[in-house]
Amino acid sequence: MGLKATFDPAAKLITLTGAPVGGFVNIDVAADLYSDAKKDWLSDLNLNKYRFPFVAIGGQDLGNSIFAGSYYFLDNASGWRIRPYEADHFLELEGNLFGTDPAQGLFVPTVGGFNVVARLNTSSLTQRVVSGSGINDQDKQDIAQAVWDEDL
Repeated sequence: MGLKATFDPAAKLITLTGAPVGGFVNIDVAADLYSDAKKDWLSDLNLNKYRFPFVAIGGQDLGNSIFAGSYYFLDNASGWRIRPYEADHFLELEGNLFGTDPAQGLFVPTVGGFNVVARLNTSSLTQRVVSGSGINDQDKQDIAQAVWDEDL
C-alpha cells in the first residue's frame, strides 16, 4: 500500500491519504502515484486481476547522458479517478500527469464537504540529465596538471 494513496481497482479510485501539512498536500506523480501503484500491483495477487491504472512513456536515451522525460497517463477513459484527501487544502501534483481521455476529468470530489484547490505542475518539454562527467580520476589529475602547467 502506498504511503500517500490507496488504490481501489473495483471502484477505479485512487484515494489520497497523505494529510495536509500547513494546508498543503504535495504529491509526486512518479513516486507517490505511479511507483507506489506499481509496487502494490506487483505484490498483491488480488490487484493482478485488474488492469493497471497508468500508462507511462519516456526514459528513452537521447544521447549525451540525456533521457526523455516521463509522462504518466491515468486511465480515466475506463473510469479511474483521483479523490483528494478529506480536508480543506491545496493539492499540488508534481509531474506530468494526464488522462488517457483529455475530455474526461482526473478528479472526483471529497466525500465530505471540503474545499480542495488542485494544481498540476506539468512540463511540455521534459528531459532528464544523468549527472556525472564521465571523466575518471586519471583524467581529472591530467586536467589539473595541464591547468597548473599553463602559462598565463
